[in-house]
Parts: sequence; structure tokens; C-alpha cells
Amino acid sequence: MSANDLQHFLQQLGLRAGQHLLLHTSFRALAAAFPDITPRRLIEQVQKTIGAEGSLIMPAFSYCFKTIKPGYPHFDRAKTPSAVGTVAETFRLSPEVIRTSSATHSFSLWGKAAREICSENAPTSPLGVGSVLEWLAGDENSAVVMLGVNFRALTFGHYLEVIAPVPWVDVMPWGHLGILPVGVSNNSEQELQQVPGCSGGFVHLENTLIANGRLQPFMHHSLRALYVPVTMLMNAGLTAVRLQPENMLCPAGGCVPCDVRREWYILDLHHKWH
Repeated sequence: MSANDLQHFLQQLGLRAGQHLLLHTSFRALAAAFPDITPRRLIEQVQKTIGAEGSLIMPAFSYCFKTIKPGYPHFDRAKTPSAVGTVAETFRLSPEVIRTSSATHSFSLWGKAAREICSENAPTSPLGVGSVLEWLAGDENSAVVMLGVNFRALTFGHYLEVIAPVPWVDVMPWGHLGILPVGVSNNSEQELQQVPGCSGGFVHLENTLIANGRLQPFMHHSLRALYVPVTMLMNAGLTAVRLQPENMLCPAGGCVPCDVRREWYILDLHHKWH
């Protein structure tokens, strides 16, 4: 694979200079389509394509929650590795990249985003109001790029849940695991207003946007890629979430976090009707 091959692929997908990109990847899927690729090569080519006036953003989530049992990890912005894949961790350690300070859902930033978003960014709604995702939503030149993954990896879907808002947005979904709505850093604790839940149901949103002609998957050999304009998510995507919020949950019995929120939703509807 030559650098030109990768550059051509990225340009075909829709990447251009000055864009602000949230990137989600499966390195295994990338390597199957580009056998000689490395995480570093991908990162550098994306940066070259969008330029320094653009932004490259990746999750660096570490999920450092307080739990009912002692011994939980404490977040260190410089040392705690991300738990979301090889490419994201390589990017976190790359030159000129800064990391935000959310103990549970930090982001790695390069380019304009790194100049405009403070490294101390750690809102009580980690993927909602005041977050990196809100900054991304505020620029019409922003997009989510998904390489080898589907909407199960759509971090921006949690932002849509918050601003819609879905009825259960404040319901803690991970209590069955002994997790508390508190982020823990090496020198502080932060109570969280909203804790992101499962994203497995987000594939319903993907299917809706494809069926409505708002989204078109792009294939390169075996690699399935999605270029998702944030303006589209903030319009057609947000409308779909508001019309059928239950589609953001896994099917009944699919997972405990979604079942917890569905049960609360059903009880809430019952109370409203009676």
C-alpha cells in the first residue's frame, strides 16, 4: 500500500482540508483492506489531508468510575491508557495531541480543536453539554468518520441522546455492576449528571438514515466505511431520535443497561397516563 493509495481512499470518502473529524476505527478491518498500514501511517495521512486548520479527534475513554467496592482505578491524564483500541491509543501518544480531563470519557485532540478546547475539559455530562462533542456540533465543517465499524461505535449518538433528550437520559445504567455515577481522577472525584449507556441500539439509527437516503456506506475492498456529516446528525439524526427514542436501546433482553432504562421508561409512561 502506498501513501497515495491511502490518500486517494480518504479523499474518495470525503475528507478535505479544514475539516473537523471524529474518527472511529477497527484496525483489524483496516489492515485487511490495507495490508501494510500502521496506526501511525493512518493518523499522519488523515492529518495531512485535513491540515492544521482542521481537527482530528478520537475517544480516549478509560472508564475510571468509582465503584461500591474499593480498588477502582484513578484517572491520570498523562499515564492512563485509553481503552478504545490501538489507533486511538497511538493517537493519544502522538506529537501535538492533547487529552481532555474527563476521568471516564476523555478525548484526544489535534489541530484547531486542540487550540480551542482546554485540556481541563471535564463536563458533568461527559458526552453531552460542554463536551468535545458539543464543540464538534457547533461547526458545520465537522464529520464523523467510521472505518470498519458501524453505529455501535458512534460516540456522537450519546450527544444526540442528551440534547434530544431521550426520556431516560439521567438514569444510571451501570448500577448492576456496582458502578457509581462518579468519575475518579488521581486527585479528585466528580459527580456526573449523566452517564452514557450502551450504544448497541444505535445501529437502528444507522439503518434509518441509510433507508432515508441520508447516509451511504462506502466500500473499499473488504473495508466498510462511513462518512457522517455532523450537520446531518444534528438534523435528520436528531429528528429520528426524538420520534422514536426507544430505538436507541437494544432490543428487550439484549443487555442489562438498556433493559434498566427501558423498564424506567415504561414505568414513566405508565405514571404519565395514570
